[in-house]
Amino acid sequence: MEAFLSREVARELIRYQLIHCRLLANKSQKEAGAAVGLSQPHYAQFESDQRNQRRPDQDKLEQLLRYFGVADRIPILSEVLEIARSSKPGGKHVIGPMINDVPLYFALEHYAASLDAYEPNVINGLLQTPAYARVLVEYSATLTPGFEPDKALDLRMERQDILLNRKPTPLTLTMFVEEAVLNRRTGDTDVMLGQLRHLLTLERRRNIRIRVVPQSHDLSPTGRRPLSMLRFTDDWRVGYTETPLSAYYYDTPAAIEQCGTIMGHLHHLALDADDSRRLIGAIVHRLESEK
Repeated sequence: MEAFLSREVARELIRYQLIHCRLLANKSQKEAGAAVGLSQPHYAQFESDQRNQRRPDQDKLEQLLRYFGVADRIPILSEVLEIARSSKPGGKHVIGPMINDVPLYFALEHYAASLDAYEPNVINGLLQTPAYARVLVEYSATLTPGFEPDKALDLRMERQDILLNRKPTPLTLTMFVEEAVLNRRTGDTDVMLGQLRHLLTLERRRNIRIRVVPQSHDLSPTGRRPLSMLRFTDDWRVGYTETPLSAYYYDTPAAIEQCGTIMGHLHHLALDADDSRRLIGAIVHRLESEK
């Protein structure tokens, strides 16, 4: 896969990756700085939310990633850093083509305040049961050489922690899902029943809203492609979409306005939360009667 992103998105990716990897390694800013010969205030500038924050050079980035125990991220983050240090704002730079951008996106998602997401083909990974997710990752393994389904499954389940256990506040999620996805048999009947019941449990949480787009709507504002829009506490917003071969990050005002317009259309097209719950419940009842 290749990923397209602007200089500004690259800078935010570097910042959030450093925060995320440091916390995963259970290291303080003081310890991270000392590992590369910097004071805590100097290192802290790498993680600053100021738009003119400092960025590490290539050597410092590699040293930090090794210190945090994630040396496998050096190739992709080196490409991101090169874009982040560019003197030209905006634009669409490409990294890849043979990269896995999942760690980049998941780190952004981990620190977002809210997420609006549309899924036309499957139930979003944040809401998947282990059984439903396993069907998908095992299928992906048949298409992608070197794909490790067990590792992918573990990562997908860990990702859900931001909805359920993140402190001080969990991610606020609004999920738009096509009715056809709920009726499609992914795995056997037991897998689908477990998944649909899981949705009914999750939607009771105050931070999760599930909205079903009825099958009666033939047109899709995204052309049946997934779309996510993340919002952060500093009001930075980024849109994200992907194809089987590429991922795209958008944060220009025009792109964010368009993402907002698309999400507005989805709010208009989708059933409200109560009707969505009733529809999911009706599908559960039908599957139960078929067993």
